[in-house]
Amino acid sequence: MIVVPNILITWKEFEQKFQENFGFHCAEMKDIEIYIEKMKAEVEFHQLVGWESMEDTEILDECGFADKSSGELYVITEISYEEECGPFKIESQNLKDLVAEHLDLFGECFFNIDVLIVSFSKKEISIFHHEGVYATLNMLEIQGTKKLNKDRKSS
Repeated sequence: MIVVPNILITWKEFEQKFQENFGFHCAEMKDIEIYIEKMKAEVEFHQLVGWESMEDTEILDECGFADKSSGELYVITEISYEEECGPFKIESQNLKDLVAEHLDLFGECFFNIDVLIVSFSKKEISIFHHEGVYATLNMLEIQGTKKLNKDRKSS
């Protein structure tokens, strides 16, 4: 069972950790989109057809986010932007519980709008876009793209 006060962190804590690990500011999906474009990274997005009629736990399973996760996760859902909330900090084994209990705890579906699931230890960001597309970004590969592009230009 999820105990909300135990898993909430401040935006300042999240943003600082994100900046330290990935070198850019992130507080929402738009920040990720801008960064991907800036880096000229190729990201393979998948369309989840019919996601609006699926349960949150089904979406989680279809996207494979829980299966790919390990260690500490930082999660941003629509509720994270509410005044008394913020990002969630959980252990990966509790991700399914957070998803399953989110509607009862907050009155909002977990996958109601854009969702970010960040693993600093694995250098990955799993994203679910409000239009029903999803991907897991390997930030080491994306950040390596810029270096490769610079190396090619200087050759």
